[in-house]
Amino acid sequence: MLKIQRWFLPSTIKQLNRDEQLKAKFLAVNTTSTLIWGPVMVSLVYWLNAPKTAAIIFYGLVVSMSSAFLLKYTAKVRLASQVFVWGLYLMLVALSLVNYGTMFGGLFWIVILPLLALNSINVRHGLAVLAACLALVTLLKIAETFGVKFPTEMTQETHQVLNYLSLLALTPLLFAIAAAYEGLSRSALLKERELNDTKTKFISNVSHELRTPLNGIIGMVGVIRNQTPHDKVDEYIESIDYSSNHLLNIVNDILQITEAESNQLKLKRETFKLAREVEQVIMGLRTIAQQKSIKLECELDANLPTTVSGDRKRLVQLLLNFIGNAIKFTEEGSVSLQVFGSKHQTGQHELTFKVIDTGIGISKENQNKLFTAFYQVDDSSTRKFQGTGLGLSICRQIIGLLGGSVTVESELGKGSCFTFSILVEEMRENIERDRKPSLPSELQVQGDYLLNQQGMVFQAKILVVEDNQVNQLVLQKLLEKDHHKITLANDGEEAIRLLKESSYDLILMDGHMPVLDGYKATQQIKQELMIQTPVIGVTAGVTADDMKKCENAGMDRVLAKPINKQELYKLLKEFLVSN
Repeated sequence: MLKIQRWFLPSTIKQLNRDEQLKAKFLAVNTTSTLIWGPVMVSLVYWLNAPKTAAIIFYGLVVSMSSAFLLKYTAKVRLASQVFVWGLYLMLVALSLVNYGTMFGGLFWIVILPLLALNSINVRHGLAVLAACLALVTLLKIAETFGVKFPTEMTQETHQVLNYLSLLALTPLLFAIAAAYEGLSRSALLKERELNDTKTKFISNVSHELRTPLNGIIGMVGVIRNQTPHDKVDEYIESIDYSSNHLLNIVNDILQITEAESNQLKLKRETFKLAREVEQVIMGLRTIAQQKSIKLECELDANLPTTVSGDRKRLVQLLLNFIGNAIKFTEEGSVSLQVFGSKHQTGQHELTFKVIDTGIGISKENQNKLFTAFYQVDDSSTRKFQGTGLGLSICRQIIGLLGGSVTVESELGKGSCFTFSILVEEMRENIERDRKPSLPSELQVQGDYLLNQQGMVFQAKILVVEDNQVNQLVLQKLLEKDHHKITLANDGEEAIRLLKESSYDLILMDGHMPVLDGYKATQQIKQELMIQTPVIGVTAGVTADDMKKCENAGMDRVLAKPINKQELYKLLKEFLVSN
């Protein structure tokens, strides 16, 4: 039956959206089933000497075929479905009027027709057909109550036999239709999942390929900056650094929107000082505002909690995005942040942030699309303001995860006001500022160095496992700055050989490498060689799946490429001090 059904599908079906494609396939299955039972019923009824009933069923067959050809040659799915469903409804009305009224056995179609409308059109039409069927039965019953007797072409016994045969024939047919529905739904769902998986893998692979050279660019910029004080060189380096970090932000935005679509965005709860985090964001953006001669202001409500528990990094990301956008789209005037606090009905604390600017403003039409992924108010090739159009879409996802909401009020030429809220826990305990890890008695911390009692620099032996030569050089320069002893390995197999020959204080392990990748190498180091040296994964794969893969391999921590110098030094200090 499915082969026949495919014939009724329009040749342009791939140009329809996914919902219309599915409805078209449902309608094709329905019309195919009618093509099977219709001629059989017409012949049987005519043989039983009921020409009027046979003519009405033939009419239903013609309507069904008309809707099928309408679907095939016009691709108007909704119109074809309406012709099919309402045509069969009129057939049901006519059959009831010439076959005993409410005693007509074919009235079981009052259940089938609404289901057909529901699957082929929409919920509203399904309810409309159901109401029409119930109205038909009600009117017939009222007529019978007032003495109206409906005619029949057949004897009561013949009529009962025909109803029995109809039910007997339609039961497996309805089962076949249901099976086809399930198969089509399952197929559509599997295709959607495959598409999402392919997209996620593609984004992950692209991210990895971009992050690897980015790590080399940003790392070498840092190396040159430290070694070349020439003013002109510094100017060029700043340009390279800006462009590289801009590209990195685009990569991060694409990854985050992918995680949001696949429900992989995770929250990390920590305790922090609210006012301090807000002030640090303002301080970081004030320089950019000053360069545009824009006044950047911040107002904190006196009722704000001092210490809260929530996702600090996500909050900072939200503030940077909203305030950064306000500065970007404001040519003159001011940008202000207002923060309010109040008790939420859940017992948590609701924080409300208002970002107000005197910028270009947004039209009502564009406000409705503002939080759509990849959407930009000006998407022309000559647009003044650059960006991927992902920032606000990601922000909306994050705000939803944090239990809040976001709104925008704006008018063209008169600025905008973005308001968002999140939920946090108010904490009573104090946070120790810049708490340093406890050290063994023979060691003390001085700056970024580990010194022993004689004042000598503690030189750690670090094994760097990395196949990219530029990234090898970046890590080598960053680590040698603090006088660590570095040994390089080009792949996991070489790393295992070196570990069998010598011991190391720390291992920096890339994930993707030829011969033996970092994940399998780490498993062998931890499980087969039983070496407990801390392994820090240094990888360009930063999706949730990548992080899980590193964890399952036995890596103690993960450092994402491009390498953040402060994060690297923080991890080095953590592991070298504890060991």
